[in-house]
Amino acid sequence: MRKKLLVLGSVLLLISSFLLINSLQKSNFTLFNQVSTKKVETVQTKLPKKAELDFTALLCNETRVPFDDESNTFYVPLDMETDQWEKIEFISGQQEYGILFSEDITTYDKQAVIADGKKFPFTVYDSNSWATYYVVFTGLPIIDLATNEGLYATEEITGTAVFYDTDFSLHGVQQSEYNGHIRGNTSRMYPKKGYKLNLTYTNEYGEEEGNKLSLFDMRKDDDWILYAIYNDDTKLRDSLSMAVWDMFGANAVSETSYYGPKMTYVEVFADNHYYGLYGLMEPVDAKQLDLAEEDYSYKRKNPGGVRYKYDDFMEATDPTEIIEGFEIKAGILDEEAWHPMAYLSDMLTSSDGEEKQEESQIINEDSVMRMWLFLQIITGHDHTAKNLFYVAKYNDELEYDYQFYFAPWDMDLTWGNVSVGEINPYYTDYEEHTYDDRVYWETADWFIDSNYNGTLDKARELYKELRETTLTDEAVEEIILGLDSQLRDSGAFKRDKNRWPEGIHAKNCNQLLDYAKKRLNFLDKAIEDLDYFVD
Repeated sequence: MRKKLLVLGSVLLLISSFLLINSLQKSNFTLFNQVSTKKVETVQTKLPKKAELDFTALLCNETRVPFDDESNTFYVPLDMETDQWEKIEFISGQQEYGILFSEDITTYDKQAVIADGKKFPFTVYDSNSWATYYVVFTGLPIIDLATNEGLYATEEITGTAVFYDTDFSLHGVQQSEYNGHIRGNTSRMYPKKGYKLNLTYTNEYGEEEGNKLSLFDMRKDDDWILYAIYNDDTKLRDSLSMAVWDMFGANAVSETSYYGPKMTYVEVFADNHYYGLYGLMEPVDAKQLDLAEEDYSYKRKNPGGVRYKYDDFMEATDPTEIIEGFEIKAGILDEEAWHPMAYLSDMLTSSDGEEKQEESQIINEDSVMRMWLFLQIITGHDHTAKNLFYVAKYNDELEYDYQFYFAPWDMDLTWGNVSVGEINPYYTDYEEHTYDDRVYWETADWFIDSNYNGTLDKARELYKELRETTLTDEAVEEIILGLDSQLRDSGAFKRDKNRWPEGIHAKNCNQLLDYAKKRLNFLDKAIEDLDYFVD
């Protein structure tokens, strides 16, 4: 019996040991380069020092990491949510160079290292000389672009992109060829540019096709936006607005559509230069909106008009034109492509109350109510003239065969940020007094002012529900502070400020937080009684 127990115990111990070893082999336990202070001293004593060498390839866990040659610094993304260091083992990616560390980086507080953007020096040497290089750890994903034309090319840029998630040492990196171009209207004039990127690959026949990748837990696609986030001092307004819209508007049309953009913060390198903090965005396209072939998406991109423009839209036969500030982004591009906009214009200009009610079905009441409420919450004056998608969905049971829904786009000019023309380099200023403004939007105002079919009552009910649940003062503060911590604790906010000193970077997020609370507390009264709004 005793022998049987001993055998059984040995077997259990063996199994336990196997499971433990197997678990350790699969885990991402900390490992760092062997530190040799004496060898560093020997190299630096025997060889002359140079400012830099022809060294651009540092491998972390066998993966080449991004490099900024102006500061001789390599960047490695890590998970900043945990205080446990990941496996980190550096080797030279160029056989002619050796690398030496004089201290173990992983003895430092990981989260403090990331937040401070601490630069760790290491020695790079060959048989003739040595130089000091640095490594920095970031808490954000990185996009590293190699371009054939340079990042500021006025026409198309092409090249290869490498995408590093914060867990790249476990799951590797993704890579793709791409073509792209500078995007934006006013933002084109900023020194820090935004970009449209199309990921591609060359098929077996030598033809270029779209390369659909799921980047950083976002949708799988080949079409992406790199948003420069230049003229918002907090770098938070877009993300805050998206978080609010996600509460009650983005998923309201259908289970298979998302009526708005999604964004994740990243840091961008191009051609061995650091370019700062960006937002990688999913565009509001036919895929995002889940459009059928017969549906249309019109992007409002300039301060054109809708009212009194029936003839302009009805007579327009070129679907590639921009008509009254609108551009067709999706739909069948034939001579009747502008007709849904003509029907919308006709409804908005109708003065006969009974006729207007009959024509009002051209607008989805729930969608226009939600967008009106959203614009009031974010003080979205800019969206009444541009940065909205008017989505016409086909429905042959309706008199005009179409009904309009709405989705927001660029949301930097919100929460007190306003457009001010050319009086400063950013074309933007913060105006606190706008907290009691009403945002007038011609497409929604009749529904709201007449309370047609209880549209205003529904907005009041929805707003009250939000203020009691996901949009309380405490909830908004948590969102803003959480987003702010993500940028500052990753070290990215400080690096972006250093990279773009002529830009605007807030000392903290207090001003935005104060405005958001002040705006929402004002709306508590103004949504109930529109006379509270100050025109």
